[in-house]
Amino acid sequence: MAGQWEPRDLGYCPQCVRPETHWFHETRPKVRDDGALWFSLQLTPKSAKDLYDWNLKGDFGELIGAGAQMTRTGRMALKFALDAQKSATIGTDILVPENGFAALQALWKARFVEITDAGLAVDGEIVDPVPRKNVVPRSSSDEILEGSPVIIAIIDDGIGIANHRFRQGPTKTRVKHFLDLALVGKPTVDTWDDDVLGRSWQGEDIDLLLGRNEEQVYRTLGLINHTSELRQSLRAAVTHGTHMLDVAAGYDWQTEGEKAKRRPIIAVQLPTQVAENRSDTWLPQSFKRALDWILVKADELSDQLSAELSLPRSSDGKPRRLPLIVNGSFASMAGPQDGCSVVERLIT
Repeated sequence: MAGQWEPRDLGYCPQCVRPETHWFHETRPKVRDDGALWFSLQLTPKSAKDLYDWNLKGDFGELIGAGAQMTRTGRMALKFALDAQKSATIGTDILVPENGFAALQALWKARFVEITDAGLAVDGEIVDPVPRKNVVPRSSSDEILEGSPVIIAIIDDGIGIANHRFRQGPTKTRVKHFLDLALVGKPTVDTWDDDVLGRSWQGEDIDLLLGRNEEQVYRTLGLINHTSELRQSLRAAVTHGTHMLDVAAGYDWQTEGEKAKRRPIIAVQLPTQVAENRSDTWLPQSFKRALDWILVKADELSDQLSAELSLPRSSDGKPRRLPLIVNGSFASMAGPQDGCSVVERLIT
């Protein structure tokens, strides 16, 4: 049997880093017409700085010129990692069209990048993201203030964001930021924001819909679509994400209103394929992007709440970074579980 196998250098084709992912991408219909793929990269601090600067004349110029994209929050998270300088390498994700694979391969051969993962493009009608202003990193050097708000973030499947346990009033949600990576249907409201990888809403957008029943909210946001064949967990009476978020941050706003206000929520709904396919094809890519997005939104929320609650600034004069707790009840089943995978390194 061994004699039938031939050695194969995967370097010629960067998207073959994970052969099972490449096969799934090629054989699955309606992924992306342009054949673009997400790649996870590990970079030295110098290469990470060059990529962050997004300079067409730099080492990454050919790749950028070919149409490569980063999510807005991914690029901002890259800046946070550069500022922290806690490790010898820095990880990030980038979306590369087929005509950019050669440029990425050249960067890999020149040792400017290490390609650690290749994954699936995102389904759905996504348009070019709207540029937003960068966020000034918050200070995390000081001790946590007594009574400080604590941001609760969740990465899960089937998160009932309109549930009464996640409100601070009949038409006021505690879900300050919500990212939908599932892309089951197209929203019928135009308050959502694209960021290359999915659709997101802010709390005030959700507030406008809370005067109706839960199912109508989810249909309006495109989280339920009766014409789609995709698995739709929010059509069920009980969902995992709703249960886990209730355990972490559920309150009755009528009797625990003050506690509820001190637990703002950031939620990321994973692609439905993460729960369907336990081969680890979908989870790493989605989980990494969720963590980057949460990091950036937590800083935005820290800035907002510090001003609203008149919290004293840190010793260096910056607004405080509020405590952040992230719950992700999914896990990778493959690999040695030794802390060296891309996702494990990102969490660290």
